[in-house]
Amino acid sequence: MCPLLLTACTVTVGASSLLPDLPEPAGDRPAAPPAAPAPSAGAGDQPVAAKEIAVDQASLFPALPDPDERRVAPPGGYVREDRILTLPGLGDVHVARLSRPGNRATVIYSGGNASFIATSGERLNRLAEITQADIVTFDYPGRGGTTIANTPATLLGLGPALVAALRREGWIAEGRLYAYGFSLGGAFAANMARSGGFDGIILEATAPDIAAVVRNAVPPAMRPFIRVRISDELKLYDYRGYVIEARAPVLVIAGEADKTVDAELSRRFADDLAAQGLAVTFRQVPGGHGDGLDAESGRAAVQEFLAAAAVRADR
Repeated sequence: MCPLLLTACTVTVGASSLLPDLPEPAGDRPAAPPAAPAPSAGAGDQPVAAKEIAVDQASLFPALPDPDERRVAPPGGYVREDRILTLPGLGDVHVARLSRPGNRATVIYSGGNASFIATSGERLNRLAEITQADIVTFDYPGRGGTTIANTPATLLGLGPALVAALRREGWIAEGRLYAYGFSLGGAFAANMARSGGFDGIILEATAPDIAAVVRNAVPPAMRPFIRVRISDELKLYDYRGYVIEARAPVLVIAGEADKTVDAELSRRFADDLAAQGLAVTFRQVPGGHGDGLDAESGRAAVQEFLAAAAVRADR
């Protein structure tokens, strides 16, 4: 029997299966990128048939029904506010804030691709307790009353426009300002920060770009036989470039059991940013995708990062 001949198959990443339709929102946990299809075995010396995964912008943020809200009481001393802000030329955005009198910092949180404000209460509370800061977050297109278009240009314009609107609302005052991005939200956090005025960026379970996440989803044994082709529209989501442009200190948190964005991928991202002259801290913590704030070492990393940033700001 002749050995099987393998030919490289192509994974076309353009933005309908990167974030597949989900039957129910996953709260803070994003949908994983699609696994690369296994090649079908051929008889004799017949080559393996090429496979493609097409990913388009329409599914970058999948159309999901708004979930029933999981309302949780805010931490002691905090109050919760929800508003719809109109961003000129873009549309409406649903925003929420946990605030407390006397706080001297604000953290703008960008969730993963399946996040809803309605199901993120516990995570926002945890961020408030860890950071002792005001926490602001927002819903992505088609969720919670957000009406902005689901296009790369609009979504990339969202960050700076949202920061400007939050300043007008008084939700960002004169204190320290941080961008926190989880998974795909890392691109949005970094995009906000590159407009300036941020004291730090926290990236949890984040890779340098979408292509890196998709490549990570390919089983190691198949990687020599699969090419990843990224569409021009997804190349606009340039996590790495945004962070470098922001020139702010960076904390990268990686879960040692993360199967969506593995720890080594995040570590290489952190090393690359450090090589560009940025002040970068890398912390690998127990847990998988979305567990960074559950680990004591993850919470301590955030607190130490913010404390160092406060010292720099007070100089």
